[in-house]
Amino acid sequence: MMPCQSSDELKKLVKEARTVTKHGQVADYIPALGKVNAHDLSIAINYPDGRCISAGDIERKISLQSISKVISLALQK
Repeated sequence: MMPCQSSDELKKLVKEARTVTKHGQVADYIPALGKVNAHDLSIAINYPDGRCISAGDIERKISLQSISKVISLALQK
């Protein structure tokens, strides 16, 4: 698998999002989320042609939890 390319625009969006997410709290009632760093934030976009762009804490493992529902709904036809 080829590593994602970096995008200056995505880096800017992650930096902007960090100013808001620092006010949130980890849902520690979900065990997997209770173990994560609340300041980790990343995004990766994979295109059908195989290209990928990413920004943020992409080298860290994350727990998707409830956000996976949004992804599943978006994939429904």
